[in-house]
Amino acid sequence: MTTQLFALGRRATTITIAGARTHLDGEPALRLAVRDNGPGLNPEQRQRIMQHAVDGKAFLHDPVAFRLLDIEFHQSLNDAAENRLLSALAQGLYDIGLDVRRVASAVPGNIEKSVAQHITVAEAVMAKDPAAAVEAYRHHLEHVRDTTIEATSRARAAS
Repeated sequence: MTTQLFALGRRATTITIAGARTHLDGEPALRLAVRDNGPGLNPEQRQRIMQHAVDGKAFLHDPVAFRLLDIEFHQSLNDAAENRLLSALAQGLYDIGLDVRRVASAVPGNIEKSVAQHITVAEAVMAKDPAAAVEAYRHHLEHVRDTTIEATSRARAAS
């Protein structure tokens, strides 16, 4: 499946990939993860998500380390949904967009904003508030989409 996603990624635009990730990686994962009418997250999973969010503060000036932690944060949310297909698709989209995210994460202020948004998402997860978690995550993914598009536009203008 990852090979097929990478093949698609070569043909898809940054806007298409970022938009798909906004829809796929947001609400479904969090609704499954934070739900009360099912297994939901256990305390260790909630704590892992919070720790990944807070740990981002240590990497405000290290884009490479932040991107590695960012992968862990998003994957911990997707894993908590206990939906392997959703997790694999979300990871594939993340991987496809990684080159552009390298540029976007180097823009001053983007890491700080992402870390703050990760913490907001994690706090809602810890509070077992699906509506707040979904809203915060959607807001974060829209930020990722917008900064990715902006970084792509800057790169094209510079070349």
